[in-house]
Amino acid sequence: MNKRCYLRDLLVLFLMLVVFYGIQLGTRVVQNPDEGRYSNIAHNMLTSGNYVTPMLASTTFLQKPPMYYWLQASAIKVFGYNSWSIRFWPALISVLGCLLVYFTVRVLFNRRTAWVASAILSTSILYYGAGHYADMDAEVAIFIVSSLLFFLLGVHRLGHKSAKWYFWLAYVFAAISFLTKGLIGIVFPAAIIGVWILLQNKWWLLLRIRLISGLVLFAIIIAPWLILVQQQNPGFLYTFFIQQQFLRFAASGFNNVQPFWFYIAIIAIGFGAWICFLPQTIALTIQKIKTKATEASYLLFLWIWIIFVFIFFSIPKSKMVGYILPMFPPLAIVLAYTIAECWQSTKLAITTKISAIYGFLFILLVYIAAVVLLTQAIWQGNNSYHWIMLAIAVASVIVLCYSFIGHTNKSFYFFYTLFSMMLFLLLVNNLTTHVYMSSSNAQFAPYLAEHPTPVKLVAYYRYTPDLNIYSQRDPYYVDDWQKNVNSTGDDDFSRFARKCGNRLASCSQLITSTTLKQWWQSAQRVMVVCPLDRLSQFKTQIGDYTVLSKTLDNALLINDRPKAYSR
Repeated sequence: MNKRCYLRDLLVLFLMLVVFYGIQLGTRVVQNPDEGRYSNIAHNMLTSGNYVTPMLASTTFLQKPPMYYWLQASAIKVFGYNSWSIRFWPALISVLGCLLVYFTVRVLFNRRTAWVASAILSTSILYYGAGHYADMDAEVAIFIVSSLLFFLLGVHRLGHKSAKWYFWLAYVFAAISFLTKGLIGIVFPAAIIGVWILLQNKWWLLLRIRLISGLVLFAIIIAPWLILVQQQNPGFLYTFFIQQQFLRFAASGFNNVQPFWFYIAIIAIGFGAWICFLPQTIALTIQKIKTKATEASYLLFLWIWIIFVFIFFSIPKSKMVGYILPMFPPLAIVLAYTIAECWQSTKLAITTKISAIYGFLFILLVYIAAVVLLTQAIWQGNNSYHWIMLAIAVASVIVLCYSFIGHTNKSFYFFYTLFSMMLFLLLVNNLTTHVYMSSSNAQFAPYLAEHPTPVKLVAYYRYTPDLNIYSQRDPYYVDDWQKNVNSTGDDDFSRFARKCGNRLASCSQLITSTTLKQWWQSAQRVMVVCPLDRLSQFKTQIGDYTVLSKTLDNALLINDRPKAYSR
């Protein structure tokens, strides 16, 4: 391998991905509840100085380990508390994940396969979306992926001094995965590697993968936080390991219950046009595995990885879209292997044309969505977007039709698919920026800036964690807390109340309507974010108000002006 060429490729790939992933990173408003919730926890760590126990709305939030919050807190510290900074790490780690895929595939296979794998992964819809969404799905996926890919690199380099470093890196990233999402950080690598060793009868590998020193390294990384958090929160270990890991996996009482086949649809949509290559990939893999060559062993490992992740997350009734992300990098690699292997043959010709058509349909879908949204009241843009989209759609049709008439070779269709997916992702990102704005509390930001602290900010019967970002302060929350104490719901308000229990007075941000009424009728200024369907209730329960601004869902009320508002 030419080291200079290899480093140049990595640098070029990094620069391209930084532009592709970073160009619209902060344009979309913060999404509730996840983006607002997790960024609040990270910001609370900065302001409180407590980096051991995650806190949200003055209550402990111990459902997840702290690694993601640590990363996000560092970005907020450097770049400020805004929509760009909270998405900095998901985007950067997604870019680094593509670089690691390139690095691994270049070592295990060849340069063309490495480029194609990076292209497929970076332009797959779900992976790109995770890189632009401030939750921990992208991070935990890439950390698990890193652990498994470094293991493969260690196996590839057995007999060389570098092998031990690859294996140790695999254990390090397994530990980081654990500190990001819990037991799957060690369960996934252990199970996938174990099944691969079993199927190939390579038990001797257990003596070569630095098992003892690796597990010691793993324990050294995770133990300090587990000890400290248990000291600060007695009973944490039961809540974390039993309730949040085992029971959540087995039970159906958690959010987003879906059927077993849910992830089949997510993969079909989330991979975009690249999924067209899957039938050929399965056929080629079976053919290669029969040869028992070195590359076949790696392909078997990747397919065990894909199948295990799919089955693991399909079993529990509670399914979230981002859970399936750890199978996207290995799937991108096996698809890329097929494309690169068949690049010079006629086997790929029909599939590349189908993928190009599929890629065009994605662009057409955005155009139709834009036209529909232009007729809706929620649209905040202008008609120029319609004409831009129409021009892109027409140009895509002309280019695609010309390619069929002119008998263009299959490399054209591959690159047409690539640029179609890139364009689709950029257009969707831009389109959703306008769509989400109409219902976002970001519209309240100018009014909130006019009334800085010590003005009290209250969310009335609505959990709106993005308010922390747009107001740069922690709001109070009004709800029926005693009722929520006895609730079994999985929503945030119910969790807040259950954690406080009979100690509601000690949870300073959780107030009752009686307290709000006292504030509202006092001399101090109070601002309230109230759902539109609760304005009548607010007037009866709290008093008259003035509306400063409204979104599709909420109204921003203030008590310091004499003019009352009635619906």
